[in-house]
Amino acid sequence: MALDINMFYSCTVEERLEIISDSGEYINSIKHFGYYIHLYTAEGDFIEIYYNIDTNEIEDVEILDPDNERLNWFAIAVDISDLYR
Repeated sequence: MALDINMFYSCTVEERLEIISDSGEYINSIKHFGYYIHLYTAEGDFIEIYYNIDTNEIEDVEILDPDNERLNWFAIAVDISDLYR
């Protein structure tokens, strides 16, 4: 079951975080400019949480299109070396 995009974006950032807390699974994080971007999956969708390093605040929670090239940024950081032992 996929997230209802209209419902998701009608929620506040705090409500979006609650959705992730309830049904999300952490995948990976990257550092990009002044942000840590945390990637989660929830109900079959990829979700990004934008954490501002300077202010120590979460600024946004967005659905990431799986066709977006940015998804590759997260894949690069995944260590799969244990699979080759």
